[in-house]
Amino acid sequence: MFTEPAGVRIAGTRLRQLRKLTGSNLKTFAAQIGCSFQYLSQLERGTRKHVGPALFVRICDELEIARTQRRELIDESASEAAA
Repeated sequence: MFTEPAGVRIAGTRLRQLRKLTGSNLKTFAAQIGCSFQYLSQLERGTRKHVGPALFVRICDELEIARTQRRELIDESASEAAA
């Protein structure tokens, strides 16, 4: 079973793609997940890279990403580069 890490490095480009598939604009989606649209924009552009576990869960819930599929939203490039 997949458990979200304490600080999740999020894949901003993938987040943007999935958000757009829902038809939500930046401001609407940010309000739905409970953050500012500036913060969400920074996540999608990659200027911010980490979210707390609660926000990660809200994002995944809003995008209707199953718990077993949430890894697709995590940016694992940093850990792969370190290996």
